[in-house]
Amino acid sequence: MARCESAKYQMLSSQYAFRRNYTLHRDCTDTLQRVPTQSLRQDSNPDSNPEQPQSNRYPLISVVIPAYNASAFIAKTLASLLAQTYRNLEILVVDDGSSDRTTAIVKAMAQGDARIKLLQQANAGVAVARNRGIAEAQGEFIAPVDADDLWCAETLEKMLAVFQRAHDGVGVVYAWSVDIDEQDMATGGFHVATSDGNVYKTLLCHNF
Repeated sequence: MARCESAKYQMLSSQYAFRRNYTLHRDCTDTLQRVPTQSLRQDSNPDSNPEQPQSNRYPLISVVIPAYNASAFIAKTLASLLAQTYRNLEILVVDDGSSDRTTAIVKAMAQGDARIKLLQQANAGVAVARNRGIAEAQGEFIAPVDADDLWCAETLEKMLAVFQRAHDGVGVVYAWSVDIDEQDMATGGFHVATSDGNVYKTLLCHNF
């Protein structure tokens, strides 16, 4: 869910994930347009497929959050990530020179869950902050999230299911999203896309 703070300004949700070692200029850049409902938790028994290494079945996902003066929403955003049904995460919050309580809030929540990691830098803009987080990430997959977005509990679980069923040429998966206001209520706005195949040029123009 993407925060919509006014009728004139809508924040598109970062409802996508991509392979860490994948380059979008490759000819085989693929995107799957829908996220199926199959649950990875149905295959949570380590003995169900003993030939497949645990690291392959449950890879680390790095969630990257650039944050600048995000104290109004960052706690809710982090709570929605900590509530993900897929548990093997690291959550990298890149504080981009905030002057409010963003850093204090993140530090407090990190004390309760070691998966949250805070990176700090002088203000350099959202792109630089996001790239810093990606550079520091340890996961096989990267999931960017805006500092005022909320994710449904099964978002990462379902996205990873798509990756694991697809061929290695699939580099990006994404989900549809809805806009919410400051009280987390749906505004009626939503973002629907049906892009698939080679999506490099589409990504240069706009988000899905």
